[in-house]
Amino acid sequence: MGGQVIAAINALTAQVNIVFIKLQAKDLLVSQQSAELASLASLICIQVGVDGPHSAEELTTINKTENFVLSRWSISRYNVIKYLFDQGMFVRELFLPLEPQVQYQVISMVGQLVLDIVDGILEIQAERNSSNNASNDLPPTLPHELAKIRGSAFGDILAVHINQLRRFWSKESIANIEQQHNKLVLAYQNEPLLKSALNECDHNTSFEAAWGVIEG
Repeated sequence: MGGQVIAAINALTAQVNIVFIKLQAKDLLVSQQSAELASLASLICIQVGVDGPHSAEELTTINKTENFVLSRWSISRYNVIKYLFDQGMFVRELFLPLEPQVQYQVISMVGQLVLDIVDGILEIQAERNSSNNASNDLPPTLPHELAKIRGSAFGDILAVHINQLRRFWSKESIANIEQQHNKLVLAYQNEPLLKSALNECDHNTSFEAAWGVIEG
């Protein structure tokens, strides 16, 4: 029984590791991390045959005998078997001679593992968006975002962090932040080349590239 489960784990781990290596990049934005995690969950769902996310009403209609269910996700026993057989002939040859109850144990373990991984990946993304009192709309952090907001909105952002800033910065330094923002907005509004460069930036732009646009 262990051989089939290990084969499934190895296949899933290979896919997860590729994405987690990407997530270690120092210049990766939160939005890019979220996109990578969402893409990973979607890819696993497609490769293995996971269905969902289901609504509460849909969950009540799913046949629990033929499907494994976790949270908002489900996977059929048939799709688990197909995924196991995708791992090679040796898995098929190990699986088919097993007693029916042992086959079910293998299918159940792999099915629940897949659902745990998908749900866990998306929980990571949910935490990055909403846990620890974080807003769903993250404050602007790159030039192309900061250049498009009014001074009052930028002041609201500073106000959230003002106590922390006061621990390390002087009043003059804090005031200079707003002056620098005003200069950025004016430059964006009056310098066509800068405006064009900043308009090319999006959520896939790295910190280094975005701030490099306004260097000097």
